[in-house]
Formats: sequence, structure tokens, C-alpha cells
Amino acid sequence: MTMYKNPGIVFDQATFDPMRIMPVTHTLAGHPLLEFGSLIDLARRLESVGSVRSHNDAAKADTSFVNAPETHPAALSVEETIRSIESAKAWMALHNVQNDAVYRRFVDEVLDYVQPMVSPKDPGMCHRAAWIFVTSPNAVTPFHIDHEHNFILQVLGKKTIHVFDPLDRAVVSEEALELFHAKLSRDLVSLDDEKQKRAHVFEASPGTGAYMPTTAGHWVKNGDNVSVSVSFTYYTRATMRRKAAHQANYELRRLGLSPRPVGTSPGVDWAKGVILRARLALGRTVSRKPAHASILGGRYAVGS
Repeated sequence: MTMYKNPGIVFDQATFDPMRIMPVTHTLAGHPLLEFGSLIDLARRLESVGSVRSHNDAAKADTSFVNAPETHPAALSVEETIRSIESAKAWMALHNVQNDAVYRRFVDEVLDYVQPMVSPKDPGMCHRAAWIFVTSPNAVTPFHIDHEHNFILQVLGKKTIHVFDPLDRAVVSEEALELFHAKLSRDLVSLDDEKQKRAHVFEASPGTGAYMPTTAGHWVKNGDNVSVSVSFTYYTRATMRRKAAHQANYELRRLGLSPRPVGTSPGVDWAKGVILRARLALGRTVSRKPAHASILGGRYAVGS
């Protein structure tokens, strides 16, 4: 069912650039599906399919985002954490809420509203998703990068969002991006005091938020309050091309070459993607024909 006539995210369409950070506003504060009763029910359903992630409030900006749930485990169960979030000393993320039958239409409703505004400059919205964050006072989301474009919206409480230009290679290097896209590894993604000086900082409160492009490094510090925020994310044709080009560069670098950085030549990036897809398709064909596996042997083998 439609909760709001205007389920909107609002931003300056004239200055929108898919690879530039910008502030946004929105109309979702107070939405029934983002209130605690609904979120408790959602957390129960998502926990049963392994789509809840949490850590405690001792995690810092430079803590490993990947390992935080193990190095800084939350003390309470999922339901206990969300019910007592003010005192739970925890950060909790409800992942891929679009896979939940109740929330699927909500996610589509919001991104259906956004798509006509972003498509003229960034067509091909796909792989839509949403993530809901429920956070104790002063808890931190450690520094990391993601594949998707992201509208992060504050629904309850206040937090400070630190986000970095996705094209700033002093923050996230070409090698870090290649490893991330090729192996889903954030091992080379890190934060230090010098990098922090390059952050764009947003003070988010209910009704505000930020647009963060693909692979924009970011970390978030909650205020002295309970917080609820939601990220609506998606890929586009351009993000898929960038991903393929970084994957191709990863393979080239493994061969001892120094590939041209992604973004310096759209034509070269496109060609790299075409070649990579052809190679992967060949690899899949070969994998079905073991007698000919030597075609992709040695260092050229996919995944070697």
C-alpha cells in the first residue's frame, strides 16, 4: 500500500552529477515502516535469513568494517538490541530489506520516484536495494566503500556523515578499487588522519541526508541519541562499466602491467569491460568442457 503521496527524495537535479557527493532532503521521517514496531518485526524476519549485521559501540572510524561484528560483537540478541537500542551500546544494520515482502513495495516506491530524476544523467537503474540502520548513542559505522550509488536518509535522531570524493585516489587508491571490484575485498581501504582532512561532512537530522556515489569512502558517527537511518541503493549502466573496467585492471596488474586508471578514457574503459565479459563467458564455456580447460590455464585462468 502507498503510505505517502510523495515518497520523495529531494535534491538539485540541475547540479546532480552521479559521481559527486551532494546533500539531499526527504519526506520519509515518520513513515510507518520505519517506526520501531515495524522494524522489530522486520528484524525478526531478516534474522531468520541471515540479513542482520551488528557490532558494539567500541568500534571506531578506523576499525575494520568487515571484521567489526567479530572483533566488536554486540552483547544482545537481534531483538533485544533493537528493543533496547538506547542502552544496548550497539550498531545494527538490516540488510537487503527489498527481499522482504512487506518492504519490497516501499523500496520500489521510493526508487520509482527517484529514477526519473537521475536517469537523464545516469541511466539504467538496476539492482535496487535498501538497508536500515538502528544505532545506539555515539555508535560508529567504520570507514568503508560500497559498490552502489546511495541515498542515505536520516529518519530519527542525529548523526554526522563523513564522506569522501569517490574520484580522490589519495583516499582510495586504484589498487584498492581493483581489489574491491575483483575480489570483494576491502583490505586496502583504510582511514587515517590525513585522509580524514579530505572528508565532506554532513550533519544529518530527520528529513535530511546525502547522496554518496559508488565507492565513495564514508564513515558515520551517531549523536547522543538513538538513530534510525535508511539507505536506498542501486547500480546503473555506468557503475557496471566502472566495475568491469576495475576488474579488467586488476587482471592486467596481475600480469605485471600498469593499466590506465579507470575514468581517464571512457572508450578504453568500455573496451576493457567488453574483453573481460568475453573472457568470463569463455571461462564459463570451458568450465563445462573439462577436456579443454588448458585454454585458460596458468596465470590467465579466471580466479587463479
